[in-house]
Amino acid sequence: MEEAAEGFPMINVDGSFVETTGDGSTGAVIRDASGGFIAASYSYIFHVLDATMAEASALRDGLLLAQHIGSLIGTTYWFQSCANPSGLYGCG
Repeated sequence: MEEAAEGFPMINVDGSFVETTGDGSTGAVIRDASGGFIAASYSYIFHVLDATMAEASALRDGLLLAQHIGSLIGTTYWFQSCANPSGLYGCG
């Protein structure tokens, strides 16, 4: 697992795309600086053009989750994001 930069929370996101159906999904996880779970979200996307669109949607969903969590706890965090379009390697 990657370490968050300078003690900031980290957002990990991923998107998926099924070419045969044109469907996809997104997932986002927010962790604290030590890797502890803060929050997560997922969504199903009915019409996805390609894997890049699914990844962009995942990044959007991760940022929306961070905004939502910030409004719940009444503070603003700076986040390090980690989007991995190929799914083959880690961020860093």
